[in-house]
Amino acid sequence: MIDGNTRAIDAHLAEHDARIGTEEGERCNRQGCDGTMVFEDVEGCSCHINAPCHGHENQQIICDGCGYGPDDEPADDDRGDYLRDKAQDR
Repeated sequence: MIDGNTRAIDAHLAEHDARIGTEEGERCNRQGCDGTMVFEDVEGCSCHINAPCHGHENQQIICDGCGYGPDDEPADDDRGDYLRDKAQDR
């Protein structure tokens, strides 16, 4: 017998699996991308001199699969066309 709680949990899990990743460790899910959202590598770190350095203060999160990041956010919010164009450029 399936009760309301089980259906609610199933619905929540399906929604969680389908959402677009925006935080570290989440699955990207953009156009079927199976990558994981990670913080980009910092170049020229000077934390050993004066922490936190500019690189770490401005570190952005990107997908390790498709490379999608906040700078790639299309102005017209048409992510589908943007990702198809980006995939063709590779």
